[in-house]
Amino acid sequence: MFALVVIVKLHRSKYSVPVKSTEKQLGSVVRKLRQAAGLTQEQLAQQLTAEGLPTKQNTVAKLENGLRPTSVTEFSALARLFNLSVAELSDAVFPRELDAEQIKAAEAERSEHWARIGELHILSEYLQDTMGAIRGELAERGMRAALLDTRLGDHESKSPIGGGPVRGAELDAQVAMLLRRYMRGEDGNAKHSEA
Repeated sequence: MFALVVIVKLHRSKYSVPVKSTEKQLGSVVRKLRQAAGLTQEQLAQQLTAEGLPTKQNTVAKLENGLRPTSVTEFSALARLFNLSVAELSDAVFPRELDAEQIKAAEAERSEHWARIGELHILSEYLQDTMGAIRGELAERGMRAALLDTRLGDHESKSPIGGGPVRGAELDAQVAMLLRRYMRGEDGNAKHSEA
């Protein structure tokens, strides 16, 4: 009996497909995709549950660590959640040999994506700074307007936005107007200029 167990173990270790390395590779790819999407393991579990696959955070952790097998249905759902085709996810898990032309094209595409990501980060920081300045100015002017309203009492407001609360599209239009004024430097406090 002992010899049979040893032979079976030896046979499995030499000739079977390395399932654990496949699961670890899939887990590594899922972790990278999840992090790139800005999701937590809990959020990914919730999205899988919404896809009809009841999943908990610890299940995602096990998947990412290569500690559990993944069904075809789960694999397909993961591809959908990460906006990939099943073939694209499969290529990420089981990379194929690429010829020189494919490598060159992939490197060019990767460089293009990273360049655009850099541009978007710069734009995001600029917009955050600008919106922070606008919010500060709105708060300051709002306080001053409120003080003037108090001093003027019941007199009619001459504000371009009226005296009532501002909501929805009206607020968006006002913020856009103030942003354009700020960018043009109409209030004398502009810190940025349009390129």
